[in-house]
Amino acid sequence: GFRSGGLSPRALDPEYLATGYDPEELTNYEVGLRNTFLDGSLIVNLTAFYMEYEDMQIELAIPAERPPFTQNFVVNAGQATIQGLELDVNWQANDWWRLSGNIGTLDSEYDELFANLYGFSPSTGQPYPERDESGLALRRSPELSYSLTSTMNWEVAGGSLTVLVSFSLTDEFEATTTNYP
Repeated sequence: GFRSGGLSPRALDPEYLATGYDPEELTNYEVGLRNTFLDGSLIVNLTAFYMEYEDMQIELAIPAERPPFTQNFVVNAGQATIQGLELDVNWQANDWWRLSGNIGTLDSEYDELFANLYGFSPSTGQPYPERDESGLALRRSPELSYSLTSTMNWEVAGGSLTVLVSFSLTDEFEATTTNYP
C-alpha cells in the first residue's frame, strides 16, 4: 500500500509550506486463522502481521515565529518495522448473552529516522540539523491492548432492554513524534 505525497497546508513558514513530501510505501504481510466452534456460537480469530514502512511520513509540530507559535508539517523521514499479534473471541453463550474480547500486541521500531524534529534555533534563527532519531518510539504504538465486553439483551414489552459492560486497557504509548511527555 501507499499514502500519496503532498504539501503541508498547516505549515506557517514559507520554507515548510513550499516543501512537499513524497508518497509513503507499506509492505504488509499477514496470516491468520478464522475458526467457528460450538455450532457457530464461538468465533475465534488469530492474526499475525509484519509491516515494513519506507519513506514513512512523519507529522512534525515545531515552533513558529508567529502565532500560534507552532506549525505542523509532514516530512518523509523514516523507515519502520511493526509486527504483532491479534486475538479476537466472540461467544454467543445463549439467546440473550454475548461475551467478546480481544488482545493485541505490537513490537514497533524505527529502522531509520533522520529529521529535524525541533525547528529553528532561537539563538541563531537557523534550522537545527537533521540527526538520527531512530531511538525514539513510534507514536500511538502501545505494546499491549485488550478489551472484554459482556452484552445482555432481553425482549421487553415490545422493545429491547440491553445491558452492556465493557472493560479495555491500552498500555502507555507515545503521543508525539519527539516522545515529549
